[in-house]
Amino acid sequence: MDLARNQFVRAESLQKIAVTLVEAGREPPLRALRARTVTLEAVGRVRAAEADYAAAQRALAALWGGSENLPDPVASEEAAPAPSVDPTAVLDVRLAEAELETAIAAERRERTLSRPDVTVSVGGRRLAASDETAMAVGLSMPLGLFDRNQGNITAANAGRTGAEARRNAAMAAALRRTRDATAALQTAEARLEFLEKRAEPEALEAVRIAREGFSAGRFTLLDVLDAEAALNSLQSDLITAELDRALAVAALVRANETEGTAQ
Repeated sequence: MDLARNQFVRAESLQKIAVTLVEAGREPPLRALRARTVTLEAVGRVRAAEADYAAAQRALAALWGGSENLPDPVASEEAAPAPSVDPTAVLDVRLAEAELETAIAAERRERTLSRPDVTVSVGGRRLAASDETAMAVGLSMPLGLFDRNQGNITAANAGRTGAEARRNAAMAAALRRTRDATAALQTAEARLEFLEKRAEPEALEAVRIAREGFSAGRFTLLDVLDAEAALNSLQSDLITAELDRALAVAALVRANETEGTAQ
């Protein structure tokens, strides 16, 4: 990123010199236009480097649990707002929630099994001595001095704790994926817009002037080839920016997948 910024500073300085020479009549207008094209190329490289730097910071922050103090993406003023995403609706989070509910139910079942099973019995008894019938009521309850199901309860509790941790991790991952994909998309759209609306038109104009000037004998073939090389470089950057935007859109779609949209 520092290298790209230094290149921009040098290109901007040369552009100012070229403009001064053109205004003084010591250089043809093509020189100033070509210098401006180089400056715009440098701006595109700076934005790409800044996007890579921000992505690296987010990836590094994810290693220690994430951070909110991260650089904001360079968004285009005309870019559509990012869709709001409910992290609880993401498929991974819903699966983790279901696993947690299962673990909670298992823990409750084990705790229920630890309670004594009280049995009440009612019956009649014939007393031979008096020839009478008496009602007999019985109550039985295991003492449970040695088996309170503590081992299974402990295991179920550990399972619930693990399920809660996995649910929290799934929610954090869903939020991080959505945030990263949204930032990448905004950055890619901003760079693509810059190249399409500012850099490429300047390069096309420089090629047009160079070709017309060469036909009229004002410029050399080297001037034309230099302008053509600048245009080719910018158009390659444009293709890369379009690919980056498509990949960012795909990443955002994957981050927002729910049970009904997962493929």
